[in-house]
Amino acid sequence: MPVLIILLVIALILVILGIRKIYYLSSDPTTEKDFFPPIHHESKPLNEAPAQLPFSQLGGTINDVTGVNRTSIYGILQIKSEDDLRNALQFARQQKLTVSIAGAKHSMGSQEFATDTLVLDMRGFNQMSVDAKSKILTVQSGAIWHHILEYLNPYTLSIEAMQSFDLPTVGGTISVNAHGLDHRIGGIASTIQSLRLMLADGSIRTLSRQENDELFQAAVGGYGLLGIILDTQLTLMDNLAYTEVRTIMKTQDFPSAYARIVSDPSYHMFYARLSDAPSSFLKETIIYAYKVVDQTLPLEPLKPENFVQLTRFVFNLGRKSYVGREIKWWAEKNIQPLLEKYPQTRNQIMYRSYAYLKNNLQNNTDVLQEYFLPTEQILAFIQGLGDILQRLAVVTRNVEIRSVHNENILLDYAKADWLGVVLYLNFDVTEQDMRKIREAHSELIDLAQSLGGSFYLPYQLSATRAQIDNSYPEFGRFLELKKQYDVDLLFTSKFYQKYGTM
Repeated sequence: MPVLIILLVIALILVILGIRKIYYLSSDPTTEKDFFPPIHHESKPLNEAPAQLPFSQLGGTINDVTGVNRTSIYGILQIKSEDDLRNALQFARQQKLTVSIAGAKHSMGSQEFATDTLVLDMRGFNQMSVDAKSKILTVQSGAIWHHILEYLNPYTLSIEAMQSFDLPTVGGTISVNAHGLDHRIGGIASTIQSLRLMLADGSIRTLSRQENDELFQAAVGGYGLLGIILDTQLTLMDNLAYTEVRTIMKTQDFPSAYARIVSDPSYHMFYARLSDAPSSFLKETIIYAYKVVDQTLPLEPLKPENFVQLTRFVFNLGRKSYVGREIKWWAEKNIQPLLEKYPQTRNQIMYRSYAYLKNNLQNNTDVLQEYFLPTEQILAFIQGLGDILQRLAVVTRNVEIRSVHNENILLDYAKADWLGVVLYLNFDVTEQDMRKIREAHSELIDLAQSLGGSFYLPYQLSATRAQIDNSYPEFGRFLELKKQYDVDLLFTSKFYQKYGTM
């Protein structure tokens, strides 16, 4: 019966939209998004670049994953060694350039670049090794989690904390203190044994909770403004097997369900997804909880995601269509469980690139925002969230709840064991739509702060300095340390240029 229903739904959609529309909504992207702002800066021939430096681009522009932060730059260096980094810093000082550090460019507010900077692309700086006995991974900052999971899998070891998708770099993850699925762990800060940081003068410091602790607290979650993270030692855990426990409930019942999960030590990972369907907007929730099972699964290569084009089609169907959003939510409740098999290993669960989120939609993009709340305020925030998003008519693709903890770093987004509310919002690249996104973010920051919460910094730069100081009371001290260790302000970004000089 479920298969028959799927076929009937697909047939109906084909009749209504037509094959061309189906292809448009489901096809793989042909290029990275690069829409806005409408600036043009010619790239120069690479033979004009200094021969001793590994330039991959001279002049031209750069953008992040949203495609709406196009910026003119001096050039991009493909970093592969510490010598490349020292030479780059020396060249920047000689030429009176500023330097920005970039990885996968998944931050969404130009935290990785600024106008006329020399951009260090760290993705080629990606070596790693593992001490299987001690369960310690030593990894360079340009490695992406997708490859790290593949590397660790034969050792039957896994990561404790990373983002919920595997495309960012290690350095980027540390620079924003990203958190993931494991509600016991929280952000990556708690899993760092030590890291090495190259300062603006080319010297290297080893940082940990025991050595150079204040600089450690500034560099972790420091957005690449204190120096270049070279490598880090991360604690690992066994690659355990899990079954997924999926529960559909009214959102008002979430707090009690969450309390049961976090009090049960057999649950290691969790997230909740709220309805974006108009008929049940934010009023219905699916909890995904991962329970460890006493089972050893065969050691197999990690498998890529299935049904990418089908998932992309269903996801994009809801971009402008109320009916599409109803179909998407219905499919998530009723069809998705039929397409996934458990138990799965921890590595397999984390091995998610969410390729379906990339698309060919023209002059249209998505942005993330995240807000952090004391657990007892989560329902009040969700009520206000719904009011704001509906009043401003913001297209909401996804709303999820995650668990976060206080990490004892300077730019700590959680003051205790809190909950994060992650928004995935869609908009056309028009001034009207972009203004709506900015207004929504500003109002949601105020809402979170009125409930004793905070917001996340790696996204669009629509917050005020007062809002930052409210959520990050140590921001002033962070800027003092920035000036202490980077006297000439060599490392910069649009984020720093907007908030660091106020």
